[in-house]
Amino acid sequence: MNDVTIMKISRWAACLLLASVAVFTLAPIGFRPDSGLPPPVERFAGIALITTLFCLGYPRYRLAIVAVMVVAVGAMEVAQDMIPGRHGKWYDLIVKESGVLLGAALAFAASGVTGRLQRRRPRGESAC
Repeated sequence: MNDVTIMKISRWAACLLLASVAVFTLAPIGFRPDSGLPPPVERFAGIALITTLFCLGYPRYRLAIVAVMVVAVGAMEVAQDMIPGRHGKWYDLIVKESGVLLGAALAFAASGVTGRLQRRRPRGESAC
């Protein structure tokens, strides 16, 4: 797969996952899927994955993505207080914001590794 394909797939996956997280965050608690993992782990991993995908999909805008994700995660926590039966918690916010930071770090590390691999290949040689 070339870089453009990876970026397009990452963009679509990130958008779909973010939309699903927003829906399940703001929907009644009974609609939330259960993976069997503890909720903090689900939240942390989900937000980290979304941030990683956005950063891989839009590599020139990583800092802006982190800022937008921090605001979006905070807005979803605040919005939970407006939904009957739901409530945002500081602990959940900290877990999710930590996921944003880890996701950005993973994308940065992944781009560094792929960049080094591409520089090592002789010109004209395919990665596959």
